[in-house]
Amino acid sequence: MMDVTFAAHLRHAQQCLAEGNSAAAQTALARAAQAEGSSGEQLYQLALLFRQLHQNQPAMQALERCIACQPDYARAYVEAGQILIEESYPREAAEYLKRGLQLSPTCARGWAALAHAHLATSDVEQALAALCRGVELVPQDVHLHLELGRCLIEHRRLAEASTWLERSLAWHPHCAPLRNLLGATYEMRKASGPAVEQYRQAVALDPQLAEAWCNLGNALGLQGNLEEALAAYRRALAVEPDLMWAHSNLVFTMLFHAPSTPQEILAENRRWNARFAAPLRRARTHWPNTRQPHRGLRIGYVSPDMCAHPVGRFMLPVLTHHDRQRYPATVYSTGHRTDETTTQLRHAASCWRDVGQLDDESLTQLIGQDQIDILVDLSMHMAHHRLLVFARKPAPIQVSYLAYVGTTGLEAIDYRFTDGYLDPTADCLAAYAEQSMYLPHCYWCYRPVLDVPLEPELPADRNPHVTLGSFNNFCKVTPPALDVWCRILRELPQTRLRITTGDRSQQSRLESTVTQWGIDPRRLEMVPHVGLREYFAGISRVDIALDPFPYGGGTTTCDALWMGVPVVSLAGHTAVGRGGVSILSNVGLPELIARDPSEYVSIVGQLCSQRGRLRQLRSGLREQMSRSPLMDERQFAADIEGLYRVMWERWCGAVGAQGEHS
Repeated sequence: MMDVTFAAHLRHAQQCLAEGNSAAAQTALARAAQAEGSSGEQLYQLALLFRQLHQNQPAMQALERCIACQPDYARAYVEAGQILIEESYPREAAEYLKRGLQLSPTCARGWAALAHAHLATSDVEQALAALCRGVELVPQDVHLHLELGRCLIEHRRLAEASTWLERSLAWHPHCAPLRNLLGATYEMRKASGPAVEQYRQAVALDPQLAEAWCNLGNALGLQGNLEEALAAYRRALAVEPDLMWAHSNLVFTMLFHAPSTPQEILAENRRWNARFAAPLRRARTHWPNTRQPHRGLRIGYVSPDMCAHPVGRFMLPVLTHHDRQRYPATVYSTGHRTDETTTQLRHAASCWRDVGQLDDESLTQLIGQDQIDILVDLSMHMAHHRLLVFARKPAPIQVSYLAYVGTTGLEAIDYRFTDGYLDPTADCLAAYAEQSMYLPHCYWCYRPVLDVPLEPELPADRNPHVTLGSFNNFCKVTPPALDVWCRILRELPQTRLRITTGDRSQQSRLESTVTQWGIDPRRLEMVPHVGLREYFAGISRVDIALDPFPYGGGTTTCDALWMGVPVVSLAGHTAVGRGGVSILSNVGLPELIARDPSEYVSIVGQLCSQRGRLRQLRSGLREQMSRSPLMDERQFAADIEGLYRVMWERWCGAVGAQGEHS
């Protein structure tokens, strides 16, 4: 029989791969690898075919033979470097890549790979140097420009990133991804106006760039332009239906959007569940957890915000007073930000796991190994959530809490916490996919994050005006809320408004709105986001705080009350719009809750005219809060644990009556 040459085996393997016959291709490649007399080019092609079959070891062997046969074959060194990066040998990869780039300095792929190798060893400076050198040598390769921009952004070198990306756009002015990245640098530098401009140019250049549509929605939301933000998210999903974060941003932004009804919000959450979560739900009918109704329960909390974030702050009392014997708490911290609050939370938890590096499947397996009985999601659809872990149902009982008062839409999450002020009627419960569990008093338990002294003097006693204030994220300053605030400023000319803004575009929106109402913009005091001590000092400069709507404050409302500043709130139509109702009712200030915008204006007017009442609140609110259910930490933790016990007993009962729980 005539011998079949290396080239014939190679051609046969290529044909088999083209036809989708990977088994036959594997056989042909194995025969080619054993053949003699092949050239460097043929061995390189053999390696590439092995790579198509995801077989790195024989691919590497072919490349080593190629290099031995033809030591100046640059592409072989670069491909070998790529394999070594994938196999977690970055230092060895860098040596191959450097040799390949010596032989072929204009190999853009090689420079990008060398940067990845350096990043794998945490050598950011060398990675950036490689990318800069690549851009210098191959300026026409847009992918290198993109890699450099992403690297700078990822490592928070935002000013440099802006400079580089602007320079890159001189080379590639019609590159939509570059525009998108430049927009991201502006957004991260608190310049939402320029960010919106870049994102708009990006989607104009490439209407199919879903990521840019999503980013445009984020930037528009920061400006309070909710209608356009929602439209941008929907456009992103029309282009790329599987863009999970765009859909999460959509359902979260609907909470701020006054025309969105609870039923519409639930329906969108259910659509999210159907597309992303339901396909991951295993037909699971058994967990190894011992089904004894009265035994101790292992509670797990999952969050990226275990720091001086509202979630971390409200979790501190819960973790501090958890019964460590009966309800040991394991925290799965999925974030990377740490601070003093993180240290306190870590100390309070029974077990702490830093799991930010784990993918969803690995985290699911870890939680299962820990045999968590009740797993609590603290993020819902907010940034960096891990809802796809909950979709896999690693614990027999799953609960949502604290991120915001609403629904995740997930069938895999069994319960949600609420209270009687947030969801006062049975009709409210139709807005949630989860079963509602009512805390006896309040949804929150407040502990001041800093030991901040109370400023006893009323600002109105030293100023010729009453200072109103809003300390909330600017995306909560919706058109309906701003219109009511402008009405207050117009009807009460002795007032001024101190408001937190993030950038110039937000300030321009405020100035434009008050001007349209015939109000002098100089009556606005727009202040930037500051550190915690400056934040509390800023609250002390306010006489009366204004709660936004339809998404009201939570942390900011508690902080204002702690500093002796009364908060006027409007009872909304959704639970996120009734946070002020819950907090003020628990503190004993129901008279500050308005039923409609006119009453909101009236309550503010009455307070402005009652200096004695304002002084009384300034001096007595802190003590009043301290005695309220809002700050009864031990009772609150016991209340949470009591509801966990109810959930567990129900599950055990369901198992006993019906067999395994699904």
